[in-house]
Amino acid sequence: MRYTRVIPPVALLTALSACTNGEPSFNPTPAPTRPGQVVVIAGSPDDFQTPRDGEYAIAAGAHSDGGLAVDPTTGLTYYRALGREPLIARIERDGRVSTFRIDNSGDQIGIASGEIWIMSSGKTGRLSRVSLSSFREEDVLRAGQGRTIKIIGPSGRSLDPGQLDKSWEGARFALREDGVPVIATRAGDLFEVVGDNKVRKWEPEGYEAAVHQLAGTNDLRPQDVAEDGRHGLIVLGLRGLIRVKVDGPARAVRFPATTKELPPWSAVTPLADGSALLLGGTSAFQREPRPVLVRPDGRLERLAFGGAQWCDQFNGTLAAVASAEPGGLARTRDGNYVLSDKNCGRIYRFRLPKEMSGVPYR
Repeated sequence: MRYTRVIPPVALLTALSACTNGEPSFNPTPAPTRPGQVVVIAGSPDDFQTPRDGEYAIAAGAHSDGGLAVDPTTGLTYYRALGREPLIARIERDGRVSTFRIDNSGDQIGIASGEIWIMSSGKTGRLSRVSLSSFREEDVLRAGQGRTIKIIGPSGRSLDPGQLDKSWEGARFALREDGVPVIATRAGDLFEVVGDNKVRKWEPEGYEAAVHQLAGTNDLRPQDVAEDGRHGLIVLGLRGLIRVKVDGPARAVRFPATTKELPPWSAVTPLADGSALLLGGTSAFQREPRPVLVRPDGRLERLAFGGAQWCDQFNGTLAAVASAEPGGLARTRDGNYVLSDKNCGRIYRFRLPKEMSGVPYR
């Protein structure tokens, strides 16, 4: 097993002391106070600098290729920051930033049980974890360079490792409610991480049929994976989503044919009423926001969060969230949400309306 010693922010206290000459002229810890409100908690479209220990997050750089998580225990927000070396930034309770270097340059992160998990999904995959107390990084899965990831089937029988090697690129992962990392490959197969360079193929009831319903003989091409209650998952694919539940077979929801020529939705989160919220789906050539609710019965409703909003037009409404290119979406302990916007180099915190409904998506 390989370990990388990650240097913790040893100089943080010094940096904090150096930055406390007077009170800031802005609120360093903004939070939404009403439904539908959006606040910026980190970043600026014009700041491409690497965030530095001790500076306020909303005055620091937050441009990222992706990767955001909220610690379910502490409520603190973590994000992958751009820099010459792989870096993770944490927004402290006073709104300042602390950073630590990592070895894995992956653009997907998740947090469970005091550890931050980082996944890279290039041609050769890599999954590592960093202890948030010791800042020691450990490779859990790593392919290539003579390494082989062992795959076992649901019955415990060894399977051909090649089925994972061929499908790493474009894979997504999520931490299930029980803390187990689950990887959805480009093809759509699910694998539970069960040990050092060891995974188990997970075949929930009805899942294989759901993948076939959406992708046929093609790859599912997951855009996002989200934890959904006890042992549940939502797998957001290119042409639809699959909901995995323990109390019944997996169910597929196919998107309308009209979405084929549009940018895919790239972020999903479950809501308290059983619906799923989809964000993303915009590009430089397709600016019109398309936030959508997927109801428990499979109906799609298009939400009116506002028209296309450029980075310099931020006005505290959900239009900023709808116009964003998500680099990560997470729910906080108080029921708010945190979203990384790769377009504008910002991190938003927002509160959804208590009741949401839209028009049928055709």
